[in-house]
Parts: sequence; C-alpha cells; structure tokens
Amino acid sequence: MKKIVLFAFFVSSLGMGQEISDYIKEQDSAKKVHRYLIYDSDYTIAPIETQFNFNLYVVGSPYFESKWEKGVVFINKRPVLNAPMRYNAEREIIEFYEEDLKRKDIIPKPFIEVRIADVLYKYMEYAEAGTRKWGYFNPLMKEGDLKLYYRPIKKITDPIMGNSWSRFWEPRCINVSDYYLGEVDQPLQRVNLNQKYLLPLLSDNTPEIEQFISRNELNLRKEKDVISLLEYYNQLKKQEVVPKNSFSVALQD
Repeated sequence: MKKIVLFAFFVSSLGMGQEISDYIKEQDSAKKVHRYLIYDSDYTIAPIETQFNFNLYVVGSPYFESKWEKGVVFINKRPVLNAPMRYNAEREIIEFYEEDLKRKDIIPKPFIEVRIADVLYKYMEYAEAGTRKWGYFNPLMKEGDLKLYYRPIKKITDPIMGNSWSRFWEPRCINVSDYYLGEVDQPLQRVNLNQKYLLPLLSDNTPEIEQFISRNELNLRKEKDVISLLEYYNQLKKQEVVPKNSFSVALQD
C-alpha cells in the first residue's frame, strides 16, 4: 500500500533551466538501509559501536514527520522538481524518492528552497559561538526587516553507563530545535522566547513596544505572540520610530 501511495506522485521535472541533477546525490547503503529502520516500532536507528565489543541502538526518530509527503524543490524561486519528500532533522538534509524508489538527498544550497506539505525549508547562514554556520530554517513570517525563524533539528545523545558494566542507557535521538531572529543580509541569531530576553533586542525597551505588549496581553513565550510583536516592531521601523539596526547593535552588545 505504501508503494502505491509513493507511485501516486512520482518525481517530475518542472523545467530544468538550471540542472537539479547537480544538487542531488544518492544515499549510500548504510544510510539508506541500516541507519534509519523507520518501520520499526520505536524508530530504532543505527547501532553505535562501544569499547565493550557490543552495540547500542539509538532510540527515537530522526524525523518530526516520518511520512513521505508531497514536496517541491525551488532553485532561485523557480520550481524544478516534484517528489515524495521528508526532512531528516538529525542529518539536517532533505530526502526524497525517485521513480525507481531509490532514496536520495537534496544537496543544501542557499539558492535552493524546499516546500514539504505546507512547510518551507530555507538553507540559511546563522551565528553560533562567534562563528558563522549554515542550516535549514522554517520562516515564520513573510514580511518585515526583522523576522522570526524556527530551526528544526535533532541530535543523538551520548550513551550513559548504568549501575553495572553490563548496562547502559541507550543513546537517544532528541529534539533540540530553537528559534532565531534575522535581519536582511545578516546571519540569523538564536533567541529565547520570553519577554526578558526579547525586549532588550527591540530598541532598548521602546515605550511603544511595551505598550503594545500590555495592550494586547502578549505572552512572549508563545510563537504567535512573538510574531505579532515583531510585525508591530517592523511597522515602527517603517515609520522611523525605532532606529534602524537597533536589533544588530543589541546583539553585539
């Protein structure tokens, strides 16, 4: 039945002005067959070798959504590929199925965007510990100079020894996703969703910002309320009530 569903929307080319084949690679057999046994009841993934001559299996799913869903690849905003896709949050890669049911990866590039179901994935630059890195982000706002992004990511924890040499706590694939703020032409910066953290970033506690929070009873621990505040903040910037680049300056301080 699953194969029938997959065949229902084969990979199709939507115009190959720029070769999508240049940005596709087939997964090796270890990743394709053994690393993610996705039909196992607990989503067990690759065994980790230990110094005691036995393996520990990682518990947990590398996916937030393990189902293959309709996806579209865009190169420079132009759709070039339709296929069944899903996002592997542990590998930080977009996976898709070809007509021959071979699992392949989309090579991440900043000019390539991928939409899976209703979720957009953009490969973007972000700052971490004084260095610049790249990763996939979900934009949460369509307009404005200052936008909120979500970074969907998982990681595998280290195995922990139990109360005897023969027992270990298995490594697990856990959710370590986070939120980021970004301005045009600037690397994204990780932020905490709470009032104490966000207010200093928004132009040194501008009175208009505080009044807006109070008037609308915003809870800045909630994603939707933070988006509402940022939309208002962007309106203030257009009216030059808030000095430009105040967000960048606040982060540098």
